[in-house]
This record gives sequence, C-alpha cells and structure tokens, in this order.
Amino acid sequence: MKYTGISSYLYSISLLNTRDVIVSGTGGAILRTTSGLVPVREYPHRDLLPGSICLEQNYPNPFNASTRISYTVTEAGPVSLVVYDVLGRELTSLLSSNILPGTYILDFGSEALSSGIYFYRLTTAQSTLVRRMLLLK
Repeated sequence: MKYTGISSYLYSISLLNTRDVIVSGTGGAILRTTSGLVPVREYPHRDLLPGSICLEQNYPNPFNASTRISYTVTEAGPVSLVVYDVLGRELTSLLSSNILPGTYILDFGSEALSSGIYFYRLTTAQSTLVRRMLLLK
C-alpha cells in the first residue's frame, strides 16, 4: 500500500469501532480508514520509536459515559487490552491484534457497566501493565 501527500508527523489514533479509524497529525493532518486497522505510517528511523512500553492513566478518571486509554508499545507484535471488574472477571476485550510500535489512544464506552472500580490490562510480548479506573454514573 502506498501513501502520498503526507508531509506531517502522525501522532494520534482513535478507534471509533472495529472498522473506523481516525489518525491525526501535525499541520492539521487527519486520515480516516473504514477498512479496519491497517498501517498508515511506518517509522523509517529506529530513534523515532518509543523507548519503553507504557500504559497511561485513563482520562478522564473518574469518568461517566466514556474515557480514553493511551498506551505505547515498542515492538511490533500481539497486543491485548482487556477490562476487568474488581473480582478479576474479564468484562470486555478492547484490543487483541498485532500492531506496529507507537502510541495509541482507545475510546472506551461504559454503557453496559454500572458504577464502580474497574481495571484495564495491557499485555504485550514484553510485559503486562495494569491500571485502575473509576466509573461514576
């Protein structure tokens, strides 16, 4: 796949659902795909890649209807992001896919959940990270 006309850095990915993806960048660049997760930019220089895996605190937290979860991976490969209740039961899988290195943002809607504390876990080939979030309805 060849992309032309992109002369900015792409830095944010928003997953609207399993097929619609919006990528934004400097200079007002906005790219959209409706064919699912396909690479829209490859990093040609190794020094541009993130230094370590990171799972950010969701924002806002506490949240009501939806929240954003940001994470960074350093190597291409399988990644999963799963939400659990306080008893450790898996509630939903937000991501289970092979992805490229970079920083990603996922929007998480809580329509089917009640108020309470939840955990989200990022698992890669390198490590597993867990954070806590609070839902207030």
